[in-house]
Amino acid sequence: MTAKTELLGRVAAILRTTDPAKAAALAAAIAEVEAGKRDVATIGVTMDYRIEKFDGEATPGKVPVEVITGRENLLTGEPA
Repeated sequence: MTAKTELLGRVAAILRTTDPAKAAALAAAIAEVEAGKRDVATIGVTMDYRIEKFDGEATPGKVPVEVITGRENLLTGEPA
C-alpha cells in the first residue's frame, strides 16, 4: 500500500468484522487508487452519541434529567 492508502487499508481491516460489505467496497476503492484508475478514495466517519445526565448518582431505573443526542463527523469535528 502507498502512503495514500495505508490509513484507508487499516480502516478496511477494522470494518471487516462489523461491516464486511463496506470493507469490501473500501478495499475495491483502494485497489483502484493503487492501479491508477482513480486519484483518491475517501470515506466519511460519523459517530452517534447519547449522553444522559442524572441528578446525583445514576442508578438502575433512575430517569435522567437531561439527554443529549447527536451525530458528529469524526474527520471534521462538525455535526453530521
